[in-house]
Amino acid sequence: MAERSWLFVPLWALVVVFLYAPRRVNCPVHGVGVEHLPWSAGKRPICTAMMLFLARWARRLSWRETAAVFGTSWEMVYRSVEWVVDWGLAHRKLAGIEAIGWTRFTGAGARRRTLF
Repeated sequence: MAERSWLFVPLWALVVVFLYAPRRVNCPVHGVGVEHLPWSAGKRPICTAMMLFLARWARRLSWRETAAVFGTSWEMVYRSVEWVVDWGLAHRKLAGIEAIGWTRFTGAGARRRTLF
């Protein structure tokens, strides 16, 4: 297969790119396919470490600023945040939660609890 490139977390403001030619494998269960690449999620041109890096910075800066600072596109920041959120939703554990609510403080120190 042809060589592919993946954008990695910049080191000392230098762009870091992985270059690798994925190999075809013959799996007894799934048949012929491309080998699993632990640093990649699907066909994205960006490493999972870089997606986590961009998503963390997108919490502090706007997505446009994050893209400008790290030399990527706004869409790459958006896809990174989307990937992290999807991963979090797929791996959340809701066991043991019986009610969701919050406590609200009103004027004279009285508290009200709202449960859903």
